[in-house]
Amino acid sequence: MLARSFTPGPCLLIDDAGRMRRWPDQSRGATFGYTDPDFDFVDYAVRNLGHVMIAERARFVRIKLRPLFVSRRTRAALSAYLVQHAPARVALSMFTGAWSDTLLSFADARQRLDAILDGGEREQSAPSFIAVRRKLASILENGNDPFAPVLRRWLDGTHPENAPAFLDAYGLYDRTMIAEHCGDTGAFEFRHSGNGLRLYGPSWPTAAPGRRIEDQPDRSYGEWIAEACRSVDALQVPRLELIDAHIGAAGRPARRWRYERLMLPSRSAAGRRQLISISRPERP
Repeated sequence: MLARSFTPGPCLLIDDAGRMRRWPDQSRGATFGYTDPDFDFVDYAVRNLGHVMIAERARFVRIKLRPLFVSRRTRAALSAYLVQHAPARVALSMFTGAWSDTLLSFADARQRLDAILDGGEREQSAPSFIAVRRKLASILENGNDPFAPVLRRWLDGTHPENAPAFLDAYGLYDRTMIAEHCGDTGAFEFRHSGNGLRLYGPSWPTAAPGRRIEDQPDRSYGEWIAEACRSVDALQVPRLELIDAHIGAAGRPARRWRYERLMLPSRSAAGRRQLISISRPERP
């Protein structure tokens, strides 16, 4: 049995954007946003940020990951590493509510990773809705990121007079939810739900405006979204997340949705507090 509490020496970390870096580095983690962590950063990054750890040893490679949080880009970088190095043996440590450890051949390790990262295994007692934070800087670092113009506008401190037209110009309006804060109740109400958001079928975009965010066909999901709206509004700070959600409605079985979400606190043309949430399928 492999040791379950494993704090590696030098290793490689693949971040949520698929970038591979050595840990520790000379900057003491500044590359990852931690200049001098006083905790087990590798374990934290794997369990909370979706990073994958690779520790190279003389006779095998050790891989440590939390499948539910691993992005497609991280997965692609991990696959490329394995193909390039083709280790004879792979020690796989996987967190799915508890740690499990397996020693595998190279071929078996690739098959096992494909199976778990394709969603065949769900974490023990995992909640129906999970949000994994992503760095906002990753949007700005990618010049072709469709979220970039919107985030830059927010960082400039200016709000477009006509948010729908502004979002539509960048092809984002159909994947946008706009909610407005109601001062008398404190709730957020739909002002727009894009046609590209197909959680509940084609009739939902016309049925949503005027409803509270909580009042969705999947009530639990609506309450979860409403709480995120309140949190972003209270902090007045943008939020980028990878979402893994199981959503059901009208007695139908829950369906899994995995997408990236940018949430921005904003103001309407009339000066009312708004929350703009733009979603897209997880990027490859």
